[in-house]
Formats: sequence, structure tokens, C-alpha cells
Amino acid sequence: MNPVTTLQRDRDALTGTESRNCYERDILEYDRSYQADPGQIFIFLFADMNNLKSVNGMYGHSAGDDYIRLVAANLLANLKSAEHVYRMGGDEFLAVYRNVEEETVRNEIDRVRESLAREAEKVPYTPMLAMGYAMSGSQYRNLHDVLRVSDYMMYRNKAEMKREVALERESGGTRLNLVGLTDRIFDAMCGASDELYPYMTNMETNVTRISPAMKERFGLESEFIHDFLDEVWQQRIHPDDRERFMEDVTAALRGAQQYHKCICRIRDAKNEYVLVRCHGGLCRGRDGEMDIFFGYLMEQVKIAE
Repeated sequence: MNPVTTLQRDRDALTGTESRNCYERDILEYDRSYQADPGQIFIFLFADMNNLKSVNGMYGHSAGDDYIRLVAANLLANLKSAEHVYRMGGDEFLAVYRNVEEETVRNEIDRVRESLAREAEKVPYTPMLAMGYAMSGSQYRNLHDVLRVSDYMMYRNKAEMKREVALERESGGTRLNLVGLTDRIFDAMCGASDELYPYMTNMETNVTRISPAMKERFGLESEFIHDFLDEVWQQRIHPDDRERFMEDVTAALRGAQQYHKCICRIRDAKNEYVLVRCHGGLCRGRDGEMDIFFGYLMEQVKIAE
């Protein structure tokens, strides 16, 4: 039975999707259900509109409202397997799937994009929607962690979309907008060497992206992991090295030292300890707040447990 079936479902007045209030009630029930039966599969799909601000500026807020309604109608029409579609606020939506195949979700995302492409022929602007999803599994403590990863994936898709449209001609040359540069650098690092295992942590969402080689070498379950340094990675570090590792990372985060740099023993996919050289550093945003923690591992020699 769906959450809150016995209660009146609040509808967003502008779009007809379910309201943020419904989501706040439902997520509590979803989490209780998931804790009782972790075998359930939940997929959270975040969707965020692009270009709303420019549409409001060029055509007026009435056109902006029409744009929001257009996107909501497409989501409701094409995300047919979702239990609920919520308007989370402004130009952001969330769809929740339960016990649905991942391929079904991907197909419905494709249908949304195809539908919006057709709508672009009818309106004076280009409807664009960034979407990202995450599926529950044993790597997450609860559904809130899955939500964080899906939010991260949506923003990553948003950056990729901006990067695609930012290449433009100017007098005498080409100017490339650097939105998405972080992910491109990370992709380049992943292919730089078989002996280099890079990772990067988004300090706002606390979601870490690791290289495919690192995932395989150390038996990790996903390339996107919540609470990686504080929890997941701690279980891989030799007990005698954990405190020293975290002290070094913390010193780099607090600015007591410029870089994280130490050697420790890490348990690999075969449950054997490997001596690894760890490097890392903090990147701050324009406002000075912590933004991204970049790090990488270099394997030294295999040692006995």
C-alpha cells in the first residue's frame, strides 16, 4: 500500500504534482518500510529545470509558470512507473519508484527527454531538464543517503548539459565555459595510470566519487558512496592505521596542513592488506567554503595481514 493512502493527497496548485508536504510525510513511511524490509528496491529520481530564470527574464513570469507546468505535465505523463511525483519547490521535482527495474526508469527518462524535444518546436525557448537517479542497496545506511546521491547525480547531469551548450564562437576564437571541469579532470585522472586510484568528495553532499579501478581493486560496491572517508573507507583501513589516517585528513580539512599525505594499510577485494600511499587536498569555492576534497591512492607493496 502506498504511503498516506488514507489521507488527502496535497496537490501543488501550479503543476498538479504532489506537494512537498506529501513528500515530507511519505519519506518517513518509506524509511520505516525500508528499515523493516531492506530487500525492497527504491529508486529516487531528481529533476531540475534549466533556463527558467532566462525564460522569466525574456518572456515574463507567466511564461515561466507555463514552462514549469509543461515540464510537470511531461513528468506525470512519462514517469508512469513512479509511485509519486512531487514538486519539491521552485523548478525541482522528485519521482519515487519502488520495486521497479532500473531499465524501466532509464526508459522513462528517455521518454521525458524525447517529449521535451518535441515541445521545443512549439515554444520560443528550449525546455531542458537535468535528471539524476540513485537506487537503494547495501552501500547505503538509509533512504536519505540514496536521496543525497540522486541529488548529486542530477547536479552532475546539469553540469554536463551546461558544458554541452557552453561551447560558442566569439570573435577570433572559441570560448569554453568551465562548468563541469571538475568531472572532466577526474575522468582524465581515472585513465592516467593503472596504479593511480583517484577519488573526490563533494563536501556539501558528502558523496564521494571513486574511480572504477578503485571500486574493483578494493571491493567497493559503487562508484558513488555516501560517508566514504568517515565510515566506508574506515572499514578498509587497518585498525592500527585508522586514527593516524583520519588525523591527517582532518588536519588538511582544517587548514592545519596544506595536504593530506600518509601511508597506511588498506584491505583489498581479496581481504588482503595492501600498503598504500595516500594523498589529498581541499579545494574551496569562490565563497571560501569547503567545496571538493580531491585525493588519490598509490599502491606500494602487498603485505601479510
